[in-house]
Amino acid sequence: MDKGDRLVGRVAELAALTHCLSEAASSHGCVVVIEGEPGIGKTLLLTQAANLAASAGFTVLFGSGYELAQDHPFGAIALALNLSSSSRDAQRAEIVELLRSAPAQHQSLEFRLIEDIQSLVERLSMEAPVLLAMDDLQ
Repeated sequence: MDKGDRLVGRVAELAALTHCLSEAASSHGCVVVIEGEPGIGKTLLLTQAANLAASAGFTVLFGSGYELAQDHPFGAIALALNLSSSSRDAQRAEIVELLRSAPAQHQSLEFRLIEDIQSLVERLSMEAPVLLAMDDLQ
């Protein structure tokens, strides 16, 4: 681990994340928002939380937005949930077909996509605790 891979001065934040993971492991949902200026270690903190969750038996779903994906509003969540038309998971493949079938601006489609994604995350959380980590959503 080099200097760039270490959390510095983030004891309180890591403790809060660890507490949240503990709550989630005992079936109490938890949401954490990590915000701040570029370069202060948000991604590293999120990665550390993902590592802790994985070692505790969580299913870790990690997605990231990027500036060029503005035309793909569900891109980060599709990445996190491993949505692929070639998926053997019928629920995932169905969501991909919805994403491809009509423009995301269509309100009824957007509602259906959100419902289907929520259903998938709920199903996964019945199998094991889930950490859904989303980075760079600005």
